[in-house]
Amino acid sequence: MRVLRAGVVGNGRQGHRHARVLESINGVELVAIVDPKYHSLATSGISSNQRVATVQSIENLIDIGVDYCVVAVPPLAQTAIALTLAEAKIPALLEKPLGVDLASSLAITAAFESRGLVAAINLIERFNPDLLELRRDFERGTLGRITAITTVRTSSNHKPPNTEIIFDLGVHDFDITMWITGLSYTSVETSVTSIRDRSFANEVLINGIVNDAISTSHSMGYTNMAPERYIEIVASKRTVKIPLVFDPSIHRPEPLELLHQAFRDKILGQEVVIPQLKDAVKSMAVAEAAIKSRENKIAYSI
Repeated sequence: MRVLRAGVVGNGRQGHRHARVLESINGVELVAIVDPKYHSLATSGISSNQRVATVQSIENLIDIGVDYCVVAVPPLAQTAIALTLAEAKIPALLEKPLGVDLASSLAITAAFESRGLVAAINLIERFNPDLLELRRDFERGTLGRITAITTVRTSSNHKPPNTEIIFDLGVHDFDITMWITGLSYTSVETSVTSIRDRSFANEVLINGIVNDAISTSHSMGYTNMAPERYIEIVASKRTVKIPLVFDPSIHRPEPLELLHQAFRDKILGQEVVIPQLKDAVKSMAVAEAAIKSRENKIAYSI
């Protein structure tokens, strides 16, 4: 197998996770991390015997030469970096959310698609083995007709004040709802349960309708307690509840590792399915409608 040279843009919490996984999978060599502040690589989960360059800019990374890049930076910085990589014709795996709004997510998607580049978004729930089996059950008809979907997603991360919770957490649940059912949202209505500051909700509840037939309820928020994440699906033949928090005590591959393996194989020309940028655009469209609903206190059609 050809060994791919990979770089990571961002040396924060998400960048650390990606660096750790890149170091662990076959067929990939992590060669550089972009970190303007030159944080210690000891916190990145990178073994001390591996030679990994630390550079200050995306231009420095391009000069080193990589086969693909992981972009794990805050949304406000993501668009410019993604467009620079597309211009340099470098495939990219991007952290969610895609851009800061629907317009920027469309611009990023167009930049990669117009050049025929491999690009993916970290919609990691698609690699949850239990969700994969649930989706297969639905396709086989053993689940029956879905009538309701409920998700709960709390995060122990303390996001900066300019982070929009619906873009940060909600896009995962919008995506898995559409991915499992193969259907699109027709409307959403958002209510706020608490306020962290003047502009951004700390906890929200989003009620939606999928395909004018399936009712959805998405609860999300930040917490000081252990995170709670699950999806519950009510169908005509049975009701299923699946946890969405990865349990390392269960001996099976980590979803992030499976995502990276699939992205590696896609770059190598294999026929594998990855979460495409256009999938992220669909989730961003739902998120924007949910934000408008919260701001205007009315339901929004999509």
